[in-house]
Amino acid sequence: MGLGDGDLKNKEASATEGGDNLATVEPSGAGKKRLVMVRVKQELIDEMIRTPFTLGPTIPQERLAKYSESFRTRYAEQRAAIERLMAYEKGILHQYYTYGYAEVADNELGGALD
Repeated sequence: MGLGDGDLKNKEASATEGGDNLATVEPSGAGKKRLVMVRVKQELIDEMIRTPFTLGPTIPQERLAKYSESFRTRYAEQRAAIERLMAYEKGILHQYYTYGYAEVADNELGGALD
């Protein structure tokens, strides 16, 4: 036994007993989900090419200032969501143009691949 071994055993014991200051330790790999990649169907890629996401018309700032704060907040949230979708679609199409196919995590498209 080396110096401090007793303290280590006490800490391990309190961890397994649910001690106040230490969290219980799970074995590595426990509770982790595997990332499963699936190919995006050609029909979906073709649809992305035919009809890409667009922002649509923009409300000028001076006109937007006349609307309520809740409207302006919702408008900004919607535009941000569309911009995220546009970036996501751009990434898929970039993969497709680079590699000839695109892959996404199984849970990313939420059933669009079925």
